[in-house]
Amino acid sequence: ITDKIGALVVLGGNYQAVGNITHAAEFNMRCDPEAAQAVFQRFKGFWLIPWETIKEFQIDVNDAGEAFKGEDDCSEFLRRLFQFQIESLKHISPCDSLTIPLVVDEENSILEVQEHSIEMVLTEPARGMVMIHHYFRDGRDVDRHVKVVTKMNKETVIPMITSNLV
Repeated sequence: ITDKIGALVVLGGNYQAVGNITHAAEFNMRCDPEAAQAVFQRFKGFWLIPWETIKEFQIDVNDAGEAFKGEDDCSEFLRRLFQFQIESLKHISPCDSLTIPLVVDEENSILEVQEHSIEMVLTEPARGMVMIHHYFRDGRDVDRHVKVVTKMNKETVIPMITSNLV
């Protein structure tokens, strides 16, 4: 099945050992690291948008365009969906939406990408942490099969996301 998939974008994990559910694990990977490891082993050349990249994208509610201001059902749904973020934080964090610009306009949405080999930590205390191989093994370069997106272009990505909210 892997040869029938044109591109795979994984949203989650981390590349600097900064977690959001434990000190070293990101929520999505922590929930089922065995499944993540299976994907990592079977797919080569996939994209990883990690937690550290995701947390940089906070869209001010005032910059979200008409998405939250309308009186239609869609705007009402978005207000309810993001209610806590809008009222408490005054911004939204559109995590899942970051996959759209990468797939639609890779060239203009990515500012920095690093290619690595990665594995999942399956045992405590770091269960769910994505382990990035930044080094060479036995003098040989490791199999760099993952494109880790470390920086995205806010100037092009935020308009793409907010225009797709409605």
